[in-house]
Amino acid sequence: GNKPFKDIAEGLTKKGIAVLRYDKRTYTHANKYADPDVANDVTIFNEVIDDARYAVDFIKTQPNIDATKIYILGHSLGGNQAPRIAEGRNDIAGLIIMGGNVTPIQDLMLYQYEYLYSLEADLDEATDALYKEQIQIVSEAVDAINSSELTLETDPSVTLGIPAKYWMDLRDYDPTEIAIELDIPILVLQGGRDYQVPVIEFEKWKSNLLSKADYRLYESLNHLFMYGEGTPGPGEYMNQSNVSEEMINDVAQWVLYN
Repeated sequence: GNKPFKDIAEGLTKKGIAVLRYDKRTYTHANKYADPDVANDVTIFNEVIDDARYAVDFIKTQPNIDATKIYILGHSLGGNQAPRIAEGRNDIAGLIIMGGNVTPIQDLMLYQYEYLYSLEADLDEATDALYKEQIQIVSEAVDAINSSELTLETDPSVTLGIPAKYWMDLRDYDPTEIAIELDIPILVLQGGRDYQVPVIEFEKWKSNLLSKADYRLYESLNHLFMYGEGTPGPGEYMNQSNVSEEMINDVAQWVLYN
């Protein structure tokens, strides 16, 4: 399969930029998180933010690392949360946000389901009904997540099996509000063929951060920052590919310049 993070790490390393790459704890310890009691305690902090902060603490102690030049690169949800990782710290030199969403993730999920349905032509009646039912389930869950009546006691079965605590944290968060207060350079990258985090999200970063950040849009790249053609869809992720060298070069130049 494709390994975009490996491509990025190796590509930047070749440019003289050290990279610390690690798995999310919910991935590494998937068996542990399969326990409902553990899963119910998952927050965006213990899923994403805490480990990124620990990673910064760790990398600063390593020999041959310039502790004044530590950058956070986050993709998708990681890009969305990157401003939070840097918030309140003075040891992060900049943020690189790749295909990061501004719109809350639950609203994007509904968009993704509707987009994938729009790709399907000539569905038989049963499959079409199944698709519509799935969209209806997601739509109702999104309404519940966005409702003022959502509480910590709301049953996870109403919110796509994910505890309300997790959603409440994501729902009330706008990454651009934190990003604009950060006194560090920011680079926002977007694939023009990204159907998971579409270009309108890139436009939101731009309209909210203005000259506070630098921006790069790659018309022919998808959510994994790999080349594709035709109508974007999940099938192309099956094609063996590599992350765009142009994008890696841009990131390397930006890091070395800032």
